Amino acid sequence: MSVDRQVIARFKTRANSALSNYSELLLAVHNKRNQATLESLLAEQLVVSVVLVWEAFLTDLLTAYITID
Repeated sequence: MSVDRQVIARFKTRANSALSNYSELLLAVHNKRNQATLESLLAEQLVVSVVLVWEAFLTDLLTAYITID
């Protein structure tokens, strides 16, 4: 597997993990007193998490392209 495909696969895995965790946490706050507030906070944290995963992906991809022989 080429390096760029490994980087893409790692990004997909990390992004899917973040989405999966978000879904699990939505179930955890279901029917709580402050459900809307908790869901909003979870959505904000998901966005930050995915942005960080995207940043790591771009860095890894750039590094992979720079180090190609």
